[in-house]
Amino acid sequence: HSLEHNAEWQQRVSVTCAEFGLADNTVHYAPLRNYGEFDWYSVPDALPDDISLVVCDGPPSDTRGGRYGVLPLLAGKLASECKVLLDDANRPPEQAILSRWETEFSTTWERRDTARGFARVVVGSSVTS
Repeated sequence: HSLEHNAEWQQRVSVTCAEFGLADNTVHYAPLRNYGEFDWYSVPDALPDDISLVVCDGPPSDTRGGRYGVLPLLAGKLASECKVLLDDANRPPEQAILSRWETEFSTTWERRDTARGFARVVVGSSVTS
């Protein structure tokens, strides 16, 4: 499952998945919406429960709250131990999100010092929505 807030990108990713034979993937059109203190994707009802891996490369960095929303909004859909790969983890806003998740959701994480940085976040069973 993939979330895209831009209908053109949703279509492009869907076509690319089909071209690569990834028929079991669903690319959801999920416009950004206001959740009070942050904006994030509209969460489709069709997302499965027990998600064990999330690759978080959006929404765009200029979105209010950045990528913070993935944990508070998907907490009820995550497996008892879920891994989140957070892209651009070398940027200060993502570093602040990592610290906030650690405090609010008891996550642990490690960052890879690649050009843009990737963090592997472990979300334990104590996550609640």
